Amino acid sequence: MSSKTVLITRALAQNSTLRSWAINGKYKLIEQPFIRFEKIPNLEIPVSDWIFFSSPNGVRIYLENYKIQAKKIGALSNGTVKILKENNINVDFVGQANQSTIDIGLNFANQLNKREIVLFPLSDISKKNISNQLTDEQKIELEIYKTVLLNQKIKQAIDVIIFTSPSNVLGFFECNQISTSALIVAIGESTKVEIEKHTPLSVTVANSYNEESIVDVLNQFTF
Repeated sequence: MSSKTVLITRALAQNSTLRSWAINGKYKLIEQPFIRFEKIPNLEIPVSDWIFFSSPNGVRIYLENYKIQAKKIGALSNGTVKILKENNINVDFVGQANQSTIDIGLNFANQLNKREIVLFPLSDISKKNISNQLTDEQKIELEIYKTVLLNQKIKQAIDVIIFTSPSNVLGFFECNQISTSALIVAIGESTKVEIEKHTPLSVTVANSYNEESIVDVLNQFTF
């Protein structure tokens, strides 16, 4: 029986593909976020032509507290689209999984006419890679939640670590280190860039929040 331990920096759904993969492979799976979110209450939401959501958590927090006041919806990734569709919200633009967030922002900007205004619901530590590709006249950047780093110490050795966001990278390295023999997987290029600020170890990128994509990456390795 394998004794390998896999850590992912988010909680998984009940019917998780990644959890099934770990069970079938007899791996120990740790689901441990290194961040939590605090909503910013009582905001006035402006009317806009578009709302662009950059993460599943951004969608959840927005919809729990505010109404959609735009005709069109943009989403960074298929993971974000999934949450929107679960709430019966159609999506008019989706970023391509194999592109950087900057390139997605440029593609999105090219979809707009000069008179369209886009609302970006953001975290207080957002890198704004999408909204920075638009002119100031075309965007409204609104912080709707704060990201708080969690001081979570992982005591056992980790063989595989899957980082789901740049902020989770920051939270992890607050009080943890990575073994030089560990396999590191980053979801998205922005997460990879943040990991590389903390370790010289090689990082493999999964270009989608979709768990099938993560499993496809993991299946490329023998560990």
